[in-house]
Amino acid sequence: MVQNCPIDPAVSVCTQGVIDSGSVPSGSGSTKVPLDTRCNYQVCLGGTITGTKGGSPTSFSPAAALMRASPGGTISGCLTMKGSGGIVTFSCDGSKFVGYTFSGAFSYTVTRTGPAQ
Repeated sequence: MVQNCPIDPAVSVCTQGVIDSGSVPSGSGSTKVPLDTRCNYQVCLGGTITGTKGGSPTSFSPAAALMRASPGGTISGCLTMKGSGGIVTFSCDGSKFVGYTFSGAFSYTVTRTGPAQ
């Protein structure tokens, strides 16, 4: 005999809170958890990475590294977005940093903020 358990309609798939965090090494990486299309999220990128060119190291914030989130666009701190059903990929505009070698990692946090409107 199979028992069917009712799903509590009061429980939301969009419960608020941090759902993913990690690092973006050398300015390139992605989140681990797909973002449900029924929910809104805040995706934050912080910290610094070091770019070395000609033996001189320079610290870069997400804004200075021209970081982008896909989906989402330019990210210099936090972005608010509707879930896409997939993960978020981070990258910098490498054409602006020819000859640089990057080390270190940015940190990211994904927070579910509630149901999509």
